[in-house]
Amino acid sequence: MGGGQVLQSTPSKLRRRHIESIERVELLWSSDAEQRAHSAAWFAGFDGFGVAELVRGAGLRPDQAEAMLRSDRFISLPGSNRLLHIDRAQEIEHRVMDVLQQMHESNPLMTAHDRQKVQSQLDYLGNPAMVSSVVDRLLITKRLTGDLKRIARADFKPKLTANQRKLKDKIAIQHQKSGFHPPDMESYASQPGGQGNVHDLFDVCVAEGYLVAMSGDVFLHVDVEVELRRILTERMRGGVGLTVAEIRDLLGTTRKYAVPICEYIDRVGLTRRDGDLRFLV
Repeated sequence: MGGGQVLQSTPSKLRRRHIESIERVELLWSSDAEQRAHSAAWFAGFDGFGVAELVRGAGLRPDQAEAMLRSDRFISLPGSNRLLHIDRAQEIEHRVMDVLQQMHESNPLMTAHDRQKVQSQLDYLGNPAMVSSVVDRLLITKRLTGDLKRIARADFKPKLTANQRKLKDKIAIQHQKSGFHPPDMESYASQPGGQGNVHDLFDVCVAEGYLVAMSGDVFLHVDVEVELRRILTERMRGGVGLTVAEIRDLLGTTRKYAVPICEYIDRVGLTRRDGDLRFLV
């Protein structure tokens, strides 16, 4: 070690053919503090970094490290107090997109996939929280669509056969005509295009804006959902509280549909429940 300089005290194994890693190691003894900071941030990997990592890894003073955090090569991720080198963030983004591409190809009718299941495919990276933050970033930048539960590539469109397209249109039309007595999902299962795909077809109808999911397997046409809001708002204005039975009678439906509808209006924040009564929010 005589006369040498320690560049990394706890390095990961470097492979001779991994040219990028070797080149970044060389930057750690650069006289340019910014280059050293970028290299140390990259070597922090998928765990991210903060001031301490730049001080230790790039040989910077704490005040220098603080200033370096504002580099446009470092990104702050939603829900994380750690920064990530932009190249590392893009690596995770590519992997998330690749996982979703494979899932879309395996399930061409499913409009979105369970977010936790997608993220679990990247558990080998060793930092689930960072992967989740990158997924949030992809949602914000609109490369993904979805929410906390289900996600999909923004460029994915379900691939339907001719029979499936006809059945999808039929589902939308019949739900529009049926109002607050929507057809049962399983009534379509034996029809052409519905065998084994009916749940996915309903997901397609929701994704394309024709249907709105209430609760369980109950769906309303989007026009009927608008009418639902109008009827309840007019009736409950002024602090009037309604029971499930009163909402059932007001809509002219049955308890089978009234209960899922009441769960829906609570979930979306149209009403709040107080005992047996529901009030407008």
